[in-house]
Amino acid sequence: MEINAASHLAAVNRTVLFVNSDELLRALLALTEEENYPLVFGCVAGKDRTGLLSCLILSALGCDRETIVHDYLKTNEAARHIDACNQVAQHLWWEQLAAEAPSKWQRMQPTLPKLHFDATWPGLEADDGSTPPPLREDLRPELEAPKEPPNQEEALAVLQGSVAYLGTLEYTLDLLDSEGGALAYLDSIGFGGPELEKLLAILTV
Repeated sequence: MEINAASHLAAVNRTVLFVNSDELLRALLALTEEENYPLVFGCVAGKDRTGLLSCLILSALGCDRETIVHDYLKTNEAARHIDACNQVAQHLWWEQLAAEAPSKWQRMQPTLPKLHFDATWPGLEADDGSTPPPLREDLRPELEAPKEPPNQEEALAVLQGSVAYLGTLEYTLDLLDSEGGALAYLDSIGFGGPELEKLLAILTV
């Protein structure tokens, strides 16, 4: 079985829904308490746990499937920025490891990727997540931390990992439908009528 970025994220969503539902419930309950506002939740990309929480909130508020999908895919408007942030963070992590624990850095060094930009990638609109990203096989041979962050280079595999895929959310919404719908799922984890009423009172006018 071949796992690509879209199917991996779908598996993450399924796991969160059915294995970590207590964490979802905790987050949702926080939204029902007015003293918690103003309230922000987020992630670098918002394509898995944050995206799933947004999906459930919008479903609870009565939004239709098209609106939920549109909201989820807005992540892709910032995909290249997200990718750049990921690469800089990766660079800084390796740099810190090299400075604080050089022996550990040398043990890890063979796995350090040499990031590169593939300018031939046609763009998000031409990629539906149906094909796995290419393996990053380039290794950095030198035994010293890179001097400059890779902010001028983008690895295609990392970029594809920074985007949200339509197929992931469609799978998730279908999964919720198989449970009787998002509201039925929410009720099954302990977020039922009273909690929904409190959420609606706070988030709608």
